[in-house]
Formats: sequence, C-alpha cells, structure tokens
Amino acid sequence: MIPLTAHRRGVPATVMELRGGHAMRSRLEALGIREGKRITLVSVLGRHGPVILQVEGSSTQIAVGRGMAGRILVSEHAA
Repeated sequence: MIPLTAHRRGVPATVMELRGGHAMRSRLEALGIREGKRITLVSVLGRHGPVILQVEGSSTQIAVGRGMAGRILVSEHAA
C-alpha cells in the first residue's frame, strides 16, 4: 500500500485504507472515496497544490488537498 500522492498518474488503483479521523473519513466517503473503490490519480497541481482524482463509475473529477490525499492508501494490484 502506498499513499495516493505517491501513485502513478493515469493508473487505476484500489483504495485499501483511509487514515484519519471521523470527519476526514466522512468527507471522503461523501465524495465517493471509500475502501474497495477504484480511483485514478488525474493530476497533481504543483508541489503543494491539490490532487485531482476520478472515482470509477463517475465522470466527475474531484480535487482534494495534498494532506488528505496522502492519507488515502491505495494498491495498484488489488482487485
């Protein structure tokens, strides 16, 4: 498992774990980001800017802060 911020752009990955408190987990889940979901890192804006991602099954792109994205642990090879 690696943080989403360290994952390769354009390659789908499976969310394995959301690290953080209840409020952060609730926010991510409200955006459709939950354990077991496939997501794709679309882009990283600058060195400290937000991370743009897309949740499988949605055409909408979502921006999350880099700190929050670093707490999303993913695996490229999970089913």
